[in-house]
Amino acid sequence: MDLTHLDVRTALHGAAFPADGDDLVGVARVNLADPDVIEALDRLRADELYDSVEEVLDELNIDHTAIDDTMTLRTMLGMGVDDPDPDHVALDDEGADPGIPV
Repeated sequence: MDLTHLDVRTALHGAAFPADGDDLVGVARVNLADPDVIEALDRLRADELYDSVEEVLDELNIDHTAIDDTMTLRTMLGMGVDDPDPDHVALDDEGADPGIPV
């Protein structure tokens, strides 16, 4: 399906739901397992409509401080992770340092 900019926003906004125990408007989490979210994120990445994950969430009135999977969201959008520690490395499945910078 070819999603327009509005379709992408609608898909992401429709997949957002209030954070646990929090009824504040705009405070939400995005279900990254939702197929509509995955498709919308793929479209965002392909079209490079946004400069940052925070920009996406701000436009949708979703408080990104309430999202547990912001790092996953960044990765899905292909925007990388802002890590102030240049020596930070990923660990492999067994906790060993494979020497791959994050």
